[in-house]
Amino acid sequence: MTLSVLEPYIERFLHYIKLVRNVSPHTWRAYQSDLMQLFTFWKSVEERSGGPVALKDCLDRYFVYLFERTTDKSSIARKVSTLRSFTKYLKGEHDITVAVKLVRPRLDRKLPHYLTGAEINYLLDEVTHEQLAAPFSLSR
Repeated sequence: MTLSVLEPYIERFLHYIKLVRNVSPHTWRAYQSDLMQLFTFWKSVEERSGGPVALKDCLDRYFVYLFERTTDKSSIARKVSTLRSFTKYLKGEHDITVAVKLVRPRLDRKLPHYLTGAEINYLLDEVTHEQLAAPFSLSR
């Protein structure tokens, strides 16, 4: 699959997700940005190579490029989701099969923030009922 084959479908896809899938404006902008970034990168790779570059080869270079720029895993995961949605759209609406297997990176789980024992004791001992923000606070 080459750039010249897929490029005409970008605007159709963006139109489809806006009207048919009814995604939020924020999601639409993210999809648009992700696709434009990939296709701009793909064009630059083809210019440097002096000819067409297959999608699989471009994606390999693209994700290495993102990794080298220390792009957050969550951003890379969103870009993978965007590409999956785009390939699913191509298959479903235009019967174009894009033979690329995309795997999202595992996202790091963030530990919750908690109060220390000293902070809990301070709240219990020092803060008066009137200072509490909650309207239904526990009475002593």
